[in-house]
Amino acid sequence: MNNKVIKAQFNSEANTLLSGLFVQYGSIPFDQIPFNFNPRECKPRLRDLFDCIPVTGREHELLARFVRNNTEINGQLFTPISETKERFGDDIEVLVTAYYDALYYKHRLNSKLVIENGHIFINEYKEDVKYIIIELAELAKSGILNYSAAVRAWLNEPNNGLIANRKKQPLPKCLIIQEWHLFMDQQGLENLR
Repeated sequence: MNNKVIKAQFNSEANTLLSGLFVQYGSIPFDQIPFNFNPRECKPRLRDLFDCIPVTGREHELLARFVRNNTEINGQLFTPISETKERFGDDIEVLVTAYYDALYYKHRLNSKLVIENGHIFINEYKEDVKYIIIELAELAKSGILNYSAAVRAWLNEPNNGLIANRKKQPLPKCLIIQEWHLFMDQQGLENLR
C-alpha cells in the first residue's frame, strides 16, 4: 500500500471494532470480507489478496465475488445456481448463510446474497434495477414534455455521434425503444407503455 491508501484508512480515534486501531469504520468490510470488499480508496488485485490471505474457509466470499462480477462485468443480474454449483459445490445455501453472517450489520440488507427461482443474486442490484424499471414505466405513462421533438432535432444534427455519414446510410429504428417494448411485453407490463 502506498501512503495515500494508508492515509485513507486513518481515523483520529481508535476503532473498537478493529482492535483499537486508528482506522476508519469504512475499513471494516474489507477486514471482515477481503475477497469481496476493498479498503477505502483502494482496489487491490485479486492475485495480491491470494498471496496474502489464505482462501481456506473463505469460499463464501469467493461465491459473492463471483456473483458480483457476473453482474458488474458480464451484465448478468441473476446467476443460475447450476453455474455456481459447478464452481463451488452443492452447498451453495450454506455459503450464502456464511456470507450473510460475515457481513457487517449495516451491509446485510443491501449486500446479502439471495437465492430465488433457481438463481442467486445480490439484493441491492435487484432493488436498483426494480427501481429503475418502475421509474421508466412511470415516465412511459405520460412521456416527457417535448421529448420526441428534442430527439428528432438531435438526430437531425450533423454531429450527433450515431452515424458518420447518414445520407449514404439510412438511420435504423431506435433499438433501445424496441428492446424496451420487448422487455415490457415479456414482463406482462404492456399496459404501462
